[in-house]
Amino acid sequence: MEYQMKAPPEIRRILQELRATILRSSASDLNDTKNGEPREGWRGADVIVTDDFEREPGWMESHKLWVRTRHASPLGWLFRRVRDAFYGWYDFRNKYGFFGSLGSVALDYLVQHQPESEDHRPLLLAVLAQGESWADVLDRDDCLPDNAPIVIHLKDPEGRQLRVDVATGKETI
Repeated sequence: MEYQMKAPPEIRRILQELRATILRSSASDLNDTKNGEPREGWRGADVIVTDDFEREPGWMESHKLWVRTRHASPLGWLFRRVRDAFYGWYDFRNKYGFFGSLGSVALDYLVQHQPESEDHRPLLLAVLAQGESWADVLDRDDCLPDNAPIVIHLKDPEGRQLRVDVATGKETI
């Protein structure tokens, strides 16, 4: 992947190619390797995508948004492709909102589709649609918006994650 900032039309083209790849590929085809080893999931911008349903976050990870799915490998693959497509548009001011929105869409999809499907494609397409909505934002505003200044990460009594924007009082997940 070439790491240079792309114009919104180029990002849209890449996202369309990703959609076609997702529709024609098996989950095992959508995997990356690092040093010859398969990469599992995603870790970045306070989002963790994993297929480990038992691990409890340590104190350094407890504030992060955890997406636990049987499709962690292909979802991690998609996160890296979206990251590469939007390279240069996100930075320390907006990466948490950008990647957090991808994670939130994945969580929302998973909550609404339990038990989780064997098919990876609907989950990936839902997250990809969020990437496409970010391309719309770029078309409209020529930038990605900054994150909320303060976000508090909580869990409700049933263990579901909540993120509250202190400035507005609105839940962000």
